[in-house]
Amino acid sequence: MGYNVWAVKGANVVILGVDPSQVEVTLREEGMSQALVGKPLISVVAGWSRERLESLIRADLSEEEARKIWVLRTLPNVAAQVSQSLTAIEEPASGFPPAFMDIANEIFSHIGKPVHIAPRLMAATTAVGGSTPAFWSIMCDAFIDAAVAVGLPRPIAQAQIYQSMRGTAEMLQSGIQPGELRDMGTSPEGCTIGGIMVLEEMGVRGALGKALRESVTIARAMEKDEGEQHVNDTRRF
Repeated sequence: MGYNVWAVKGANVVILGVDPSQVEVTLREEGMSQALVGKPLISVVAGWSRERLESLIRADLSEEEARKIWVLRTLPNVAAQVSQSLTAIEEPASGFPPAFMDIANEIFSHIGKPVHIAPRLMAATTAVGGSTPAFWSIMCDAFIDAAVAVGLPRPIAQAQIYQSMRGTAEMLQSGIQPGELRDMGTSPEGCTIGGIMVLEEMGVRGALGKALRESVTIARAMEKDEGEQHVNDTRRF
């Protein structure tokens, strides 16, 4: 018996958190399917649908055992490290025990907030929730370098940019619309509207939208069960 199977046998709740490339070898390990019978398997792996996970597990089980396999697909993001993840929890299959859902909600409440998402939207959520922290990081890095270029010491630039981002997020979460917040900070012939015009002229809004749509496209391609894929090669979808 391998260590993973031994650990699953002794667990009441199982979280699947391996690299996407290791999912199949992990779930097809001898004895793993039997060890999962009757327990919730909470997946935090991107690119693997609930149906694909269930098919791997149920392949080695009897019909009766297969009916006791409970897979819940979830997608936290890197902000879980500071308890600020908005974790997407896919609406489960019919018959999923409510007690298991309560467990999942409790787990993800400790690293942020859980939100329940329809299965058809999970791929989009992979990008919207999972990819955007990296996008924000690039924007922050650009602002910090620009601030240093015009004379600010890097630590001060970092503190100002990070606090500006945090304050902006809290204002938007309070119900203020993005356009309204933008207008609150602009005045005729002012420095803010001047900077905004450069962003618009350079097509930053369109580039951000295109980047997010590309991430969603790739996330959806990852879910297709078509063998080995290199989705960033020449596009075929």
